[in-house]
Amino acid sequence: MTVDLSPRIKLVKSLFPMQSNLLFSYLYEKNSNAYFEQIAFNFKGDLNVDLLEKSMNLIINKHDAFKTLFLYEEVSEPLQVILETRESNIKFQNLANLTKEQQLEYIESFKNQDKKEGFDLSQDPLIRLSVFRLGNLSYKLILSYHHIIMDGWCL
Repeated sequence: MTVDLSPRIKLVKSLFPMQSNLLFSYLYEKNSNAYFEQIAFNFKGDLNVDLLEKSMNLIINKHDAFKTLFLYEEVSEPLQVILETRESNIKFQNLANLTKEQQLEYIESFKNQDKKEGFDLSQDPLIRLSVFRLGNLSYKLILSYHHIIMDGWCL
């Protein structure tokens, strides 16, 4: 017996006009990160990364925008596909053994690489979180997302 482990589809619908514009720009300049958004947060306190990841996935699965992917190849018009569920894993790295300067350099390099990686709108979860432990009870969180699913007002 074969079990289909692919995500189940909740809803398929047309793109909103702004999403159509963003998708057109994405397809026109695939190597551009113009609509790649990234926010950095400092966090002081005890942080349970596993619990944070579970919380993030609860939020993702509560809001359709975070469970959306976009189909644009071999279709008559682009579509947004909202999945029943979606998971995103937190990238965690412990940088506590580095100097402050090395930490800053490492995080800046990570942010640039994260932007360069971008998102595949037809496959990737379009939001991700990375956590860096900087020291005792000190963390840097990097939230990356594509503008097609969320704008500044949503934050």
